[in-house]
Amino acid sequence: MAIQIETSTERLMVKLISSFNQILLVHCFLQMLFADFFRTETEADYFYQEGDDDERTLMDRADPLASLLPALAVLTLGSVVVVTNAGRFLSIAGRIQLKSAKSTTA
Repeated sequence: MAIQIETSTERLMVKLISSFNQILLVHCFLQMLFADFFRTETEADYFYQEGDDDERTLMDRADPLASLLPALAVLTLGSVVVVTNAGRFLSIAGRIQLKSAKSTTA
């Protein structure tokens, strides 16, 4: 007999993150496959041009996007809250619908 260690919320979070990961992997794979069909680059795009050598560090280049990290965290937590409370919301909505159906038939 197996011992169940994780809770249903943890299992739900793992399934949610795994599903998102699978969608992202499929998107990247299809983008890689179809990249050759929609090639818009020419050989002239590969020649060195003035200003191509951006020697700033990665953190300096990512600094303008640093404000998006809290938004990503809020979006992730919000989606987890919505998914975990969806069952409660649906059961409450079902009860309300049943009450309204009983009141119209009576």
